[in-house]
Order: sequence, then C-alpha cells, then structure tokens
Amino acid sequence: MKPEEILFKEYDSLRSESQNSMSNRNQILSFGLAAIALIIMGSIADFANTGVQKANLNIAAFNLIVVIPIICALILLMWLGEYERMRRVGIFIANLENQINTIAKKELLSWETKLIETKRHMSYPYYAALILLLLLSVISQFMGNSLIKLTDTQLYLLIASSFIFYVMIIGVIFFRLHKIKKLIPKNKYKVKKND
Repeated sequence: MKPEEILFKEYDSLRSESQNSMSNRNQILSFGLAAIALIIMGSIADFANTGVQKANLNIAAFNLIVVIPIICALILLMWLGEYERMRRVGIFIANLENQINTIAKKELLSWETKLIETKRHMSYPYYAALILLLLLSVISQFMGNSLIKLTDTQLYLLIASSFIFYVMIIGVIFFRLHKIKKLIPKNKYKVKKND
C-alpha cells in the first residue's frame, strides 16, 4: 500500500471522528436541555399542585437552586470535551492535508488548513452554549429563591456558594478554552498571498 493511501484512510477516519464529535455535541445539548426542561416543569407543577406544602416546596426549590445548576455545569463540561476533541481532530487533519499535499506535490486537500490559516473557525456556537447554560442556571436559582422565603443568613450563604460555584465553572471553562487555543500551532500555517 502506498503511503498516500494510508494517509487518505487516516484522513477519512479522522473526518468521520470529527463528524461524530459534532453529532455528540448536539445530542449532549439536546438531551441536557430536555432534562432541564423536565425538571423545571416538574418543579413548577409540583409547586402549583401543592401550593405551600412545605416538604414539596422545599424539593421544588432544591431542584431549581441546586440540581439544575449542577446539571447545566455537567452538560457544559461534556459539551466542551467534545468541542476540544473536534478541534484536536481538526488540527491533526490539517497536518495530514499538508503531508498528502507534499507527497502529491499539489494541493489536493485544504479545508482544515484554510480554516486554521484564515482563523475562520466559528467560536460563536461555543459562546452561545456557554451563555445559554449559565443563564439557565442563574434563572433557575432565581426561580427557586422565589419559591421559598430564605432568612438573610441563608440568602447570603446561597449567594456566596453560588458565586463560588460559578467562578469554579467559568474558571474550568476558560482553562479548557485556553488549552484548546494552545493546540493550534503558531507559525506552522501561513496564509498564501496572491500576487
């Protein structure tokens, strides 16, 4: 088997891994948002049916204040893992494209290389998922707070713990984003200027 045939096989397998990663990201977000919607609707329905019964009210508030933010964080971290996997595969594909083009002595493949050269990788889906899940988490906590009357001490404790939770989640997210950006080689891909 010729070296370029082996590289083409690897290229095809990495292309399908990239597609799988995109599909996994969509499924994680879809199932996660469905689970969040079910818990929120269940909590609201539980509150509406039972009125002010203390036990059910506390369960509904607990779901909104604690469970939903944790689920949002887990969804976001799983989604980010798939995003990182897709970016790693893209960089490896760009290297394969360069190897294949070098062996063929002409430009046969260029999609990932061009994306890296021109820095046209779309970052808005990343930010949209991040903002959506963090907003859902915060809104859920406000909804839970409105269901029960907290003492000043409980409210301050909740605010402090929520703040620590969000700082940790955002810290992990930006650490992972920084790691993803470090994957991209700095001067390896140069934009070809047309004369």
